[in-house]
Amino acid sequence: MMSLINVKKNKSTFLNWFRNGSYIYPLILTWSIVLFAIATHIFKIPVLMIPSFTFLFTIPLILWLEHKTPFRKEWNKNHGDFFHDCFQTLFMFPLVGLGVLKLHQFFHAQFGSVEWTWMNILKSQSFFLQAFVVFIFAEFLNYFAHRLVHSIPRLSKLHFVHHATQRLYWGNAARFHIFDSAIEIFFYSIPLYFISATPEVTAFILSINATIGTMEHANIKTYNPWLSKIINTNELHFLHHSSKKELSQKNFGKVLSVFDLIFNTYHYDTREVESLETNYKSSGNPLPHTFWGQTIFPFIDFKK
Repeated sequence: MMSLINVKKNKSTFLNWFRNGSYIYPLILTWSIVLFAIATHIFKIPVLMIPSFTFLFTIPLILWLEHKTPFRKEWNKNHGDFFHDCFQTLFMFPLVGLGVLKLHQFFHAQFGSVEWTWMNILKSQSFFLQAFVVFIFAEFLNYFAHRLVHSIPRLSKLHFVHHATQRLYWGNAARFHIFDSAIEIFFYSIPLYFISATPEVTAFILSINATIGTMEHANIKTYNPWLSKIINTNELHFLHHSSKKELSQKNFGKVLSVFDLIFNTYHYDTREVESLETNYKSSGNPLPHTFWGQTIFPFIDFKK
């Protein structure tokens, strides 16, 4: 009898885990890693193209989940932003990934590898341990770069292009001002060079970065109270896009949320996620829905 009760209890726990969206991040991450393995070992795709391959074949799964289990149904409707957002996400976002890999290769070609004793020890370790160490350094620098663009007014104007959205969905995950993207590339590429990461490790990091970065904006109902302490989930990033200034100064992590925990900028509250209002017009002017309009928008606004 007790065995039957335990079976029913375990079944109920599993169903709740499935219904509340706790399965989504493990599913997406597993799928992304499988795609990386397929690209590397089966199709043997050139290293420069692996992040784009992983990214493009993860989008259909994210789209399906947005349709099946949306956080807000109205966010699945086009607000006149879809075409431009897709241009940014499907063209500019992969271009950023290629830029990081190219910059990494350029540094190695021009200046050679930085050789320190501990790096030689790291190179003898497993692929995933190397990736983990590089991830930590890249995330550490990116965390402070993100705080920087929120702290300096002129950089904040550039970063506003990313924040000024009526809705959050997969398509605007990569909608950044081109100079804002350049800042991210610069800070993320520093550890890739100084730790002398292999091209394969770099491609893996960018693949995971693209997956988590897209999921941060995904209009998908999820519930990750524990996972959010490790990964910057869409719940955390939704709060970062809040119209409330105190919330927009939280959750600066890109892939990991551990540095938000360390530096006291972590915030997770399901009630505030549910009542979220984005800061679409916090500048006083709505953002244009064109690439060139968004490119010049911060500079026009500076003059006011």
